Amino acid sequence: MRRTHQLLYISSALATGLLSACADLTEPGELEPEANEAVQAAATSALAAADLTVGVAPSSQKVRPTMTPPLAATASLKAARNEFEAFQLILKAGATTVSNVSVQVGSLTGPGGASIPAANVALYAERYYKVFAEPSNDEPANAEDSWSVSKLGEWPDALVPDVDTYFREKRNAFPLTVPANANRAVWVELLVPQNQVPGTYTGSVTVLVNGVAHAVVPVSLRVGAFTLPSTPSLRSAFSMKWDEPAAAHGITADEPAAQLRALYVRSALEHRLTIATPIDGLPSSPAALGRFTALTLPMLKGTSSARLPGAKLTTVFHREMTDTDVSAWITFANAHGFYDRLYFYPVDEPTWAGDPAAAWNTFKLWSDKVHAIDASSRIILTASMQDAVSRNAATKIDAFVPIINELEDRSGAYAGSQRAKYDAWMSGAAKREMWGYQACPSHGCGMPVGCGTPSKGIEHTGWPNLMIDTSSVQVRAFGWQSFRFRVTNELFWDIASMLNTSWTNQCSYGGHGEGTFFYTGTPARVGGTSHIPVESIRLKMMREGREDYEYLAMVARTNPALANSVANTLFPHSYASAQTAAALERARSQLFDYLDAPALAAEVDRTARIVAGTLQVRSELPAPGTWTSVATNVAGVRLAGDRIVLRKNDNSVWAKEGGLVAGAFVQLAPAGAAVEIAAAGRLIALRSSAGKIEVKDGSLTSPWVVYVASGAKKVVVSGCGVAGGNTVAAAEAACAAAARVGYIDAANTARVRTPAGAWSQIATSVADLQFFGDFSVLRTISGTLRYHKEGTWVDIATGVTGVTLGRDSLAFTKATPAAGSLYTMSNSNLGTPFAETPKFQLSNVLALQMGIERFAIRLGTGALQTNQYPETQWATPWRAEGSGSMIVVSRACSTMDLAGEGYVTSCY
Repeated sequence: MRRTHQLLYISSALATGLLSACADLTEPGELEPEANEAVQAAATSALAAADLTVGVAPSSQKVRPTMTPPLAATASLKAARNEFEAFQLILKAGATTVSNVSVQVGSLTGPGGASIPAANVALYAERYYKVFAEPSNDEPANAEDSWSVSKLGEWPDALVPDVDTYFREKRNAFPLTVPANANRAVWVELLVPQNQVPGTYTGSVTVLVNGVAHAVVPVSLRVGAFTLPSTPSLRSAFSMKWDEPAAAHGITADEPAAQLRALYVRSALEHRLTIATPIDGLPSSPAALGRFTALTLPMLKGTSSARLPGAKLTTVFHREMTDTDVSAWITFANAHGFYDRLYFYPVDEPTWAGDPAAAWNTFKLWSDKVHAIDASSRIILTASMQDAVSRNAATKIDAFVPIINELEDRSGAYAGSQRAKYDAWMSGAAKREMWGYQACPSHGCGMPVGCGTPSKGIEHTGWPNLMIDTSSVQVRAFGWQSFRFRVTNELFWDIASMLNTSWTNQCSYGGHGEGTFFYTGTPARVGGTSHIPVESIRLKMMREGREDYEYLAMVARTNPALANSVANTLFPHSYASAQTAAALERARSQLFDYLDAPALAAEVDRTARIVAGTLQVRSELPAPGTWTSVATNVAGVRLAGDRIVLRKNDNSVWAKEGGLVAGAFVQLAPAGAAVEIAAAGRLIALRSSAGKIEVKDGSLTSPWVVYVASGAKKVVVSGCGVAGGNTVAAAEAACAAAARVGYIDAANTARVRTPAGAWSQIATSVADLQFFGDFSVLRTISGTLRYHKEGTWVDIATGVTGVTLGRDSLAFTKATPAAGSLYTMSNSNLGTPFAETPKFQLSNVLALQMGIERFAIRLGTGALQTNQYPETQWATPWRAEGSGSMIVVSRACSTMDLAGEGYVTSCY
């Protein structure tokens, strides 16, 4: 009998000696026959002493106290690095109440002795909210549960921690009392460290009755060979009034109130959500500025103590505007590095206002004022395209925010997908954005405002919605629907609207939980000595939806057809979000398996360096391998898919394909042919000392074709931005088809070759040029950094000495505040003027390079260091790589040139 695959019941009266004989139940192996018999006897005794069965339910299924759903004997999970994943332990009592029940968990062990520490596993006791009046709508309680009962009554929602994640204080989650013929549930949540070795990890959760082991539930976790960003790609903007937490917790002093509010903002950040009102106006006193600097600024800069390293708030609102403070907000945001995330929000839902005409006029007035002060500032509006066009206001909006019901309805004015109506508007200005939000029409708003009778009928069912008395899949669905409709930011009106009565009454706008996703964690309520936010299951499901969005976005970078197929199969319409937990898990597993495909993981995640002319390479998965020397007398190198292309000291060009080590190098060009090389997919380029550019496209034996006869100072081959497929070969083929060649001529003019074969001039006075998919960046001779994506060039920094561009981020060095100071920009910043202090305050960075999973620097001392990428994960410790002339970081199948300082290979 394998102990890791068996639920064991051990009597509370079991002798100490027997416990010793059966110790360490999570270790794989076989029980001796005598021990097996003892455990069997103990199980019978335990069932007689405590009639308590234990099983596992998925996190996306709400299990109410009177339900008896089918349960699994083990927890089997899949998660990326830097991802949360959870399951539920369901404790079911028989005819007798079972008291003094608690739960313990240990670390998980995996490949080569790697482990996920117990500190990364959190336990919560689920508490219940009573739906005391009309339910939020009249759709079934759960899509898949034939055992559903009336929606009135208790619903699991609040999660009281065993040990909180803020102060590490023991709270009163346990012991539990499980009433006769009823359930109680425990939420078990794992956070996979962002540098975790991929592979399968095993452990167990132990249920104790009266302090003695009663059931051991095996846990298996598959850690994927990919990493989720700490700052979510799907941005968000949830409001929270300044005094909501303090008032609900009964705190009046400024400093404790600010500290408590910061905990709520941090909790949302750890759930990949942004409270877009992190400060109550601009600091008006030294004390207020000090609180902002200590509590809020770290969350804006990614240097807070949040459990997702480097996580940043993605949106900041300024709402209550006056004529004088718009400029002050712009100045303050620029000074503190969040101008790129600042949005002005002067009017809410003008179409639904008491006087719509007046509300629309107010919006247009403020739009003109804000844009007159700063044309690059952004102003948002919660309205549909149809409403804005009818009011002649569409061109005054920078971020459209329609409700999801207006993006696709069953019938009426919004029947069918409305997304195409926004595309032409989006193309009108580079800064325009498409947001979305959920509002009470998703469940039926009800009248009066408060806890009235909700709207009835099918038009209010099936949507994503965030109510307590709805399925967890619907709470989780907005992330998927955002991907389907190409929404980049989710807005919501409040995150703690009824926090003061959260434990007893959250009924607002006809919905239970409308605008409230926390419970007050006062010491009197949850134990301990410090006030904390108590998170809800709905908050967890909102986070899961954002993690699902990351899966979809990552798959779409190489296989958009697959990502779209999975999303549209699970959720064919926005109003078809009431799917089963099992269906969602199947869809998520399909995405996980693609991203964790061994063919990609084993072949393309690699690092290389040149040390004293010797080229050394290694694989990065499942853990960094050993450096292997593969060539000598090497002056430059490129990695492109399964190819290594190198330039030797005599300026000859060589290549091999088939992997990092296997295969022999073949000479492609004679001595003296190249002073620079570039490669992407199946395309290889060289530049001679006379400035001639030659390109080889296809196999290594294909002929060289002269692209430029003379005068080129630099050759560039782009990264790719098209679908690849689930094999290395398919990804390489896609990259080869999309690869672009560019160069800088003798007059410092940058030119790019068009698909038709002509050369197009794109800029003058250029010192460095890079492009990746539809992103482009250049550094001028004077040191100005310029960027564009399918639009005009935008100046984003000055005094730049070096730059690297990745899939959705860039990094650059400046001479200030110290030589070689390192700066970064993430995908939410790209294309906006840069105003941020250097990342880590690093200096003396001589060369910098970037790939999808790695970031590398070479210091002036010659020391090489690597770190995690993307930018939101660079808070992890740097890994020393020794010294060398340069380092190459590879993820897949295309290559970018980095001004002669080094090379990076990446696939998008």
